[in-house]
Amino acid sequence: MISVLLATRNPNPTYFKEAVLSVLNQTYKDIELLIGFNDCEIIIPKIEDSRIRIFKYKEAGKGRTLNKLLKEAKGDYIAIQDDDDIWMLNKLEIQLPYLDDSDVVGSMIEYINEDGEDLGMPKLFISNNDIVEKSNRGINQIANTSALIRREVLNGWNEEIDGIEDFDLWLSLMKKNCTFINVTNILVHHRIHDKSNFNTKTHDIKGLLKKYGL
Repeated sequence: MISVLLATRNPNPTYFKEAVLSVLNQTYKDIELLIGFNDCEIIIPKIEDSRIRIFKYKEAGKGRTLNKLLKEAKGDYIAIQDDDDIWMLNKLEIQLPYLDDSDVVGSMIEYINEDGEDLGMPKLFISNNDIVEKSNRGINQIANTSALIRREVLNGWNEEIDGIEDFDLWLSLMKKNCTFINVTNILVHHRIHDKSNFNTKTHDIKGLLKKYGL
């Protein structure tokens, strides 16, 4: 089983529905979707599916919510979804075989705007060596919502870091000599809009690298 973790706070109802349906409609069906609503009113379209498990938390913070969801997860593998991103329908089916040889499997992604229009792609590398080398220089190479992770290597997210908790996780796993790969397929549409962390926050990448002696 793959456990998909989705931490959200005051989601846009339209984006949220698209994100959830892109998980539930995967060609790989042995999944569960754990949704953690973080200190917010739940005003979203109702989606009926027995694979959804909903949790309501009062504590703020994405890392803390993800850690709580991780404790509830039943799967052998963990995937992350955001409340405004869209997965390609064969995402998990394509990625799963790569976990035979890697601990974390990402993919190419495409940026989209509020209307779903293409905004281009980031430069992501494929091999473990390139991913580690670029990451050690402060260039995150694993898109958060593209990641499929072996449960056994995952100890959780740093709850004191906001906005780059995913990059912190990858660096911590690299310190443990976990292996990474990005498949060449575009498997995620990552939405950029005026309320997304990607657009609205700046992050202390230098401080994060210093934390890991880089």
